[in-house]
Amino acid sequence: MIAARNLWEAAGESPAAARSLPDPMIGVELMRMDTRVDDFDLVKYMASQRVPWFGKLGAASSAAGLRAEAAGFRYLKARRKVRAEVTAAYWNLWAASAAVKTYRKNLELLREFETIARRRYASGEGLLAGLLRAEVETARLANDLITRERELEVAAAAVNRLLSQPESTPRAPPAAPRLPELNWTLEEALAAARLYCCLLVSWQKEMAAAAETVREARLDWAPDFEFWVAAKQDRDGGDLRELDTGVGINIPWIWSGKYRAGERRARAELARAEAMLENEVDMLLLEVREIHTRAETAERTVKLYREVLLPRAGELVASSRAAYESGRTGFLELIESQKVLLDTELEDYRARARLAAEIARLEAEIAPWDESELATGLLD
Repeated sequence: MIAARNLWEAAGESPAAARSLPDPMIGVELMRMDTRVDDFDLVKYMASQRVPWFGKLGAASSAAGLRAEAAGFRYLKARRKVRAEVTAAYWNLWAASAAVKTYRKNLELLREFETIARRRYASGEGLLAGLLRAEVETARLANDLITRERELEVAAAAVNRLLSQPESTPRAPPAAPRLPELNWTLEEALAAARLYCCLLVSWQKEMAAAAETVREARLDWAPDFEFWVAAKQDRDGGDLRELDTGVGINIPWIWSGKYRAGERRARAELARAEAMLENEVDMLLLEVREIHTRAETAERTVKLYREVLLPRAGELVASSRAAYESGRTGFLELIESQKVLLDTELEDYRARARLAAEIARLEAEIAPWDESELATGLLD
């Protein structure tokens, strides 16, 4: 993002350079009456200024300004992309933190199951296999908890990297954030993308700049003016005399090949910009469709887990525990119900993180301009 901003700032200096007149020329001529190199009689001072034909500087400045604006929108694109990546990283951090808490909770639950299995085995109501299975599952889950804790550290390091902080910077997991909503239909998202996609606007500016370059190439056929002034002075000094002034023009039609080549090159660049814009529109609309589809899928998944699967998985554990304690089912069924609850909770966290990340990616392409983007001056 910093590199994109630097490119924009550098490009912003181009219009001023493009609309400036060519550097003036000054010169001194030593005038001799004979062929002696070490002697002269008069000194002639000269100054000249070349002035391009009407509209040439304006076309060049306009093209440079449009390219600077294109660089500015690429910077906004980079900003939006980073913002979406940070959002996704924070949600991954939250999901990793929630997973660690869930593993710890389930580990405590398994230890309770192990206590129940040991008590039943001691009383002769349970089998040794149930107790051994409880011990195995407790050890396995304790090992998995260590893996989840390491994944939490990785998720925190990912956030720090995006925020340009040292990877070891402490990063407290966020509290359960409010889950964003998918507020656009596909048709609304596609329409908004045509208006607010920064990369698309950037290519529109590039195409407009290429059109100005074509106008500049056509103006190259027009001659430029050159004005000059000259005055003489005796070798021994004194007042200037014989003040001469003049004006001339270049003749671009003699070597017409280079001007035709320049115009053809400019038109080719315009055709390229038009093709790139058309290609960008197609790619953008396809990408928006894909992101919107993934967001819709994640939204349905979140709803399914919150309204159906999580409550049912909790009920399954409670029912299996009561049945095991009463001797109506085996320990294997109790363990399996606990695994179902754990997997369901983890999938719920992942689904919520996916939904938030996809909405952030979608907003990066279709969200209207915010105050900070308006403040850049690119949208006046």
